[in-house]
Amino acid sequence: MPPRTRDLTLDTLRGFALVSMTLTHAARLSSISLLINSPVYVDAGDLFITISGFTLGMLGVQKLRSQGPRRVYASVLGRALQLWLIHVSLMLVAVALNEWVINLGLPRLQAFGGLLPTLGAVLSLRYQSDLFLNILPLFVAFFGVAPLFLEAIRRKIWPLALGVSALLWCGAQFKPNLLPWLDVRSGTPVFSLAAWQFAFFVGLLLGAMRERLAAWLKPHERSLLTLALLTFTLLFVFVRLQGPSFACLGLQLPEATWRWAFSKQTWAPLRVLYTLSELTLLYAGFRAVAQASQRVRSARLIDRHLLTRLSKIGQHSLVCFVAHIPLAIFSVLAGFDERSRLLRDLSAIFSLAVIYGVAAVSRKFNPITFPQHP
Repeated sequence: MPPRTRDLTLDTLRGFALVSMTLTHAARLSSISLLINSPVYVDAGDLFITISGFTLGMLGVQKLRSQGPRRVYASVLGRALQLWLIHVSLMLVAVALNEWVINLGLPRLQAFGGLLPTLGAVLSLRYQSDLFLNILPLFVAFFGVAPLFLEAIRRKIWPLALGVSALLWCGAQFKPNLLPWLDVRSGTPVFSLAAWQFAFFVGLLLGAMRERLAAWLKPHERSLLTLALLTFTLLFVFVRLQGPSFACLGLQLPEATWRWAFSKQTWAPLRVLYTLSELTLLYAGFRAVAQASQRVRSARLIDRHLLTRLSKIGQHSLVCFVAHIPLAIFSVLAGFDERSRLLRDLSAIFSLAVIYGVAAVSRKFNPITFPQHP
């Protein structure tokens, strides 16, 4: 998308999700991570997957009008292939390191029957690792199926596609492994494919219908923000009441009920509401600061020194996402969560500097691409 028509607030939101994800994975207990992530409960994966779907839907519909379906779908499938190659490369490196250099906690080659069966499991995405090598396979699957969803939108039969997606999500709430794709030797899946596809495709549909939604919601913007704030606040309080600090109040749900209502694995019902309300408030807040920067000095400083940098990261989210994975793995291996607060904070600063540096380098060599996100 040309810079003059690009939604920089959306880039800022995607950059914020990436920064939050980097801090969660590479410097979880640092002061910066606690400052950014403590006010919210769900981790950045919820935000990132939904925003990625939104961006693809928004750009995909625009490209369908100007280029036609063949080129657009080829581009989307090409991105799926690119993500597959990146994941397979990272996974093969992790398997080699785990086998011959350092124990990463992965199953050994013998567990899969030798080198060739292990290679086949990696290539088919059945062998993954919860050491931050289980997110890109989701995007490979999402982008591989996205042309079907975009075509349903183009043919105006999107309610059917959305219904199928919603049914899969509902089924996953009771049977997370509804769409089995991981080898059992990989361990317990962190993400249910049948559930999380709903996050991506809800985002995709909202992005594809952005112009119509914006026109319809404009007269009701204040009411929407009030509803989002109320939903977010109630759920935030509800989540905090489930913690051990408030156990004396006797307001905690039974463990099984709480796990079902807010499970990360299945993008549970309350988690859906929490994520969507949080995205609404963050987008409105970033947009308000950007608009106020023309007349308010403090807003101008925030926009220039913070939001602009988040936007740059968001515009090059794929390379930044890939760059954060080795940082996260190194943080786990180095045991930074058990180090001093100073070392944790230095790790956070270093990780953010690397991510921003990667975005700056990518900006020089690849200023605008379609679509620049996983």
